Amino acid sequence: MTRPQLEALKKIYSGAKNPRTHEQLSPGYEPGAEAEPGVPGVSFASYVFGAGPGASLDAMFSTSFYGNFVFQNPEWKFSAFRFDEDPARVEKEVGPILNADNPNLREFRDAGGKLIHYHGWNDGSPPPRQSLMYYEDVVKAMGGMAQTQKFYRLYLAPGMMHCGGGPGPNAFGNMLDPAPASDAEHNIFVALQEWTEKEKAPAKVVATKYKSDNPAAGIALTRPLCAYPQVARWNGKGEASETRNWLCAAPPSK
Repeated sequence: MTRPQLEALKKIYSGAKNPRTHEQLSPGYEPGAEAEPGVPGVSFASYVFGAGPGASLDAMFSTSFYGNFVFQNPEWKFSAFRFDEDPARVEKEVGPILNADNPNLREFRDAGGKLIHYHGWNDGSPPPRQSLMYYEDVVKAMGGMAQTQKFYRLYLAPGMMHCGGGPGPNAFGNMLDPAPASDAEHNIFVALQEWTEKEKAPAKVVATKYKSDNPAAGIALTRPLCAYPQVARWNGKGEASETRNWLCAAPPSK
C-alpha cells in the first residue's frame, strides 16, 4: 500500500477526531472488517470505500443528512464538513430530535421492559464500539452491570456486518437469513419474548453461519453470542465449528 493509503486506513480505524483539540468524536471501524466484500448494501466496502471518492453509502447518507437537515443546503458536500466546528452545530440543530444516547432507562425498566441489543463487529455503518460505549454509559447510570443485565443485554457478533452478512456466524433470527430453529436459543426475538413474558433471561444466543450464506446449502458453523462483557472461548478440544465446544466466560484481563 502507498503511504497515503496507509494514512487513510489508519484514520478509518482510529475514528473521527477534532483536529484542534484531538477530542474523539466517534470510534473508528474495526481492523479486518474491510477484508470481506460481503452482501451488497451491508458491507464495509459499500459503506466506507464505495466505488470511488464520495461514492460510499455513508458519503451519500452524510451528504443528504447534513445538507438537508443540518445546513439546509441541498448543494452541500460531505467534504465541506468542519470537524472542529460543525459537530456543535449538528447537536444544536437536530440533536434534541434525533439523539438516542440517553443512558437513563429507569422508566423503561420500571415498566417491565426488556431490551436485547446486538451489533456486528464487521459493521461498516455505525461502528460497533458505539454500542459498547452506550452500553457502558447505561451501566453507569443504572447502578452497575448486574442491575443493568436484569433488563438490558448486549450481544456482539464476530464477523457480522451491518445487521447481517459477513464471514462470521450471522443468522440468529436477526435479519437476512432464518435461524435454524425458532426457539430462544437460536432466535434472538424468541429469546426477547421469553425474557419479557416468562423472565427467562438469555445467557447466550446461538448464531449460525450457513455455507455460502445459503440455508439450503447446510450449516458451516455455529457459535454462541455471549452477553457482554462475557466472550466466547473455545474449550480447546472439540470442533471449533460447533457451539457445544464454546463457553461464555469473562474476557481476558488486560
